[in-house]
Amino acid sequence: MFQKIRTVTTALFFSTLVFLSSCTDHNIEPGVFGLTTLKSFGGSGYQVQIDALGDKPVTEYGIVYTAYPRGLGDHNIQPTVADNKIKFTSPITKGVNTFTGTIPNSGSTFYYYRAYAIVDNIPVYGTYLAYTVQAP
Repeated sequence: MFQKIRTVTTALFFSTLVFLSSCTDHNIEPGVFGLTTLKSFGGSGYQVQIDALGDKPVTEYGIVYTAYPRGLGDHNIQPTVADNKIKFTSPITKGVNTFTGTIPNSGSTFYYYRAYAIVDNIPVYGTYLAYTVQAP
């Protein structure tokens, strides 16, 4: 009886070993894209930090923003690509990427912005930041 149990156990062990070694799902997960919104450097532009480029294509990147005049409530503090956006025209590189220029001031005083990238047709966002412009 003990011999039979040991034979069955050994057969199951080796069968499991052969099964596991023949699997083809041991692919390494592709690299992950990462970006960070950097604080606006005055009224002359924006910066996006690319932490990791990943393995998927980046078709567009830049800043998305929303703007509101003083006294208007219900601010969308997390803008998306459906809101206003500034596309960076320089090729994307790991590290700091800069857009020189400003958002046209339409009399708004509150601005919320964050970095974005379209990676493999999916938007990826950084954390939002905000600034206030003095009313004219």
